[in-house]
Amino acid sequence: MSLAHAANLGRHSIAERKDDLYETPPEAVRALLRVESLPESVWEPACGRGSIVGILRATGHQVYATDLVDYGCPNSASGVDFLMERRLASRSAPSSPTRPISWPISSSLTRSRSVRA
Repeated sequence: MSLAHAANLGRHSIAERKDDLYETPPEAVRALLRVESLPESVWEPACGRGSIVGILRATGHQVYATDLVDYGCPNSASGVDFLMERRLASRSAPSSPTRPISWPISSSLTRSRSVRA
């Protein structure tokens, strides 16, 4: 799978996407875990149906899962807008493994840096 395909670049306009749901393939999460050491506790602010959450929880991570929309991810909170948060949703979750493709990337990175514990 190419990077452009995985990132869904140019597939649909924002008007068509509305509350977009682009799930991360399980292989991508497993590959991330092979090369990166994530903290025990993480915040997944775009959990969707839980494709990242399920694998992280299965590998022993404590995951605080949130999303704007309730897509049915087990043990998650809906109605949480990552870009509007002023503090971490959970003090025990200092980082996020999510891929910020559903938002303007510069906005996501800026918000990630500005959210404080």
